[in-house]
Amino acid sequence: IVVSLKTIPSRIRYIEPTLTSLLAHQTLPLDELYLVLPRTRWILRKGEKINYELPDFLQALTQTEPRLTILRPQYDYGPVDKMLYALERESGPSTHLIYLDDDVLYDQDLVRLLVTKGREHPDAAVALSGCRLRGHFRQIAHALPRAVHDVHPNLYYPLSGTASLPADEAVDIVQGFAGVLVRPSFFDRPAFEELVRDVTRDHDVWKADDFIIAAHLESRHVPRRLVAGAGATVIRREAATKDNVSAMMHRQVLQAAWALQQRLGIWSKYEFVDYNALDPYYKDLVDCEAGHALQCVRASAEREIPMTGGEATRLLDAKLLPRPPP
Repeated sequence: IVVSLKTIPSRIRYIEPTLTSLLAHQTLPLDELYLVLPRTRWILRKGEKINYELPDFLQALTQTEPRLTILRPQYDYGPVDKMLYALERESGPSTHLIYLDDDVLYDQDLVRLLVTKGREHPDAAVALSGCRLRGHFRQIAHALPRAVHDVHPNLYYPLSGTASLPADEAVDIVQGFAGVLVRPSFFDRPAFEELVRDVTRDHDVWKADDFIIAAHLESRHVPRRLVAGAGATVIRREAATKDNVSAMMHRQVLQAAWALQQRLGIWSKYEFVDYNALDPYYKDLVDCEAGHALQCVRASAEREIPMTGGEATRLLDAKLLPRPPP
């Protein structure tokens, strides 16, 4: 049982509670934990060195916890590093490889649940959060009740342990923040590395690691399943607010869905919005629809009409949805 996560310099001093929840409190102990700390930027000032200052607790942990291994790979491709570099070290057919985020307190039964469900579904990636894709989506939704929010134009993300996921279900995207279990054999490592190097050059796609990983699994015909029954997943706000790449998440996943579909020829039954091809006015409408007041003000000024999220939805649907035949 191997767990992998990545952190960045601005967060490293805040990760002790996350590491403790994984190394000290799991009812099914893990065998290895990789902490990925890349050396050089691949995106955002490519080639610049990345400086990590290891806090005292982490230096001490490296001396006292044999299951902890700090990986220092060359390039930082973004959040996907936690999967990419674990695969360089893990290839065994019996390995349960779990990837996670660095800003969550994980329930004590997380590893047990994922491993148990992984054994029930040995040919599938199993996760505690994710979504089914939807053609022409533009937004992200998590709120309850599901029946109200799991509608166009939203991608809806159920979460194990809540009323949004009463039973296991098949999905397209699995979300790493709550925990995902895979087998190394699900991946074609050279192809995955090539995909990561290619798509992380494209605008904000590098931030959408869940989509990058799920797209590769889709291209390999690996099913993805959400599993019910998890305990609470607690996001640690102090860590989560430091250089949070999930801000404007709807933009990231719009770009990722389009780019990955075009590159890999997957998800052919869906038509996605090409966010980067929209003119600035319609990009403002997408952000206004997501609830961002500044973009609502700008869109109002552009057309000299009051702009709300609902009005943005109406205008975007008129622009982007296919017209019914006459």
